[in-house]
Amino acid sequence: GFAVPKEEQVKVVKFPFHGQTAELKHGSVALLLLLVVQTHRGLVAQKACDLVKPWIKTSLAPGSGVVTKYLLKSGMQKYQGFNIVGCGCTTSIGNSGDLDRSVASAISEN
Repeated sequence: GFAVPKEEQVKVVKFPFHGQTAELKHGSVALLLLLVVQTHRGLVAQKACDLVKPWIKTSLAPGSGVVTKYLLKSGMQKYQGFNIVGCGCTTSIGNSGDLDRSVASAISEN
């Protein structure tokens, strides 16, 4: 809980997100990066895509240009909402860009 009181840990914050109601609570995922170094990892990543809520910022970072070509050729880069943002370390070093404004506000205001 990182010194967050128990009553705050279970608090659910609802907010509007592009015409639908979204919700976050302490520990919710707001940013999800798939780093695909090897092509077969894409199969595991595909399962993760089924669990992604629409308000979670997503990015896909193949480990190299070669892996990018494999993903494009196989059609596996067509994840639900995952866009190729670069090769190698991208999101993990802060290069993912901003969260959607409504998500960022829900986090900072609560």
